[in-house]
Amino acid sequence: MAIEHPTRLALEWTIDRSDYITAALEYERVAISMRHQAIGSETPSYLLYSTSVLSEMPICRALIHIEPPDGFQTVTHGSVIATYNGEEELVQHVFFFHSETDTVLCFTSGQFVDDGCQNFSPGGRIAWQKALYPEGIYRVTNQVYALFGPRMVIRSKLGIFYIVG
Repeated sequence: MAIEHPTRLALEWTIDRSDYITAALEYERVAISMRHQAIGSETPSYLLYSTSVLSEMPICRALIHIEPPDGFQTVTHGSVIATYNGEEELVQHVFFFHSETDTVLCFTSGQFVDDGCQNFSPGGRIAWQKALYPEGIYRVTNQVYALFGPRMVIRSKLGIFYIVG
């Protein structure tokens, strides 16, 4: 399947900035871990590399430090409707959005996979998403994957609905 604009341009932008995107996500992961340690609690398991790759962690706030690709805006007060344990939940989320084409660019979509009793290994949630929507999940690095696609296609393929504003 040919990659079309704006996805093609956003994918090129993502590859060109892969080191910076990875560093920003890692910085956010460490900052959240340090906040937990500062109050005397353990780092949550979902922030450990033994359980998740970066794209499966709830570290989307890292995107506020990254200039989005041309035509995209950073949605800082967005949400996602995802299903956990059979129940839909509204989760605050930061992602990039191209309003003219209703296209989402998200680097942490793996956090919205309901583990259920599957006990995924690191990267398993992203692999599951890629199996459901192969043309929408792109490998950026070993730790970072990008979800690109129209909101309604993402909803129908992955059951995740991105809400702008």
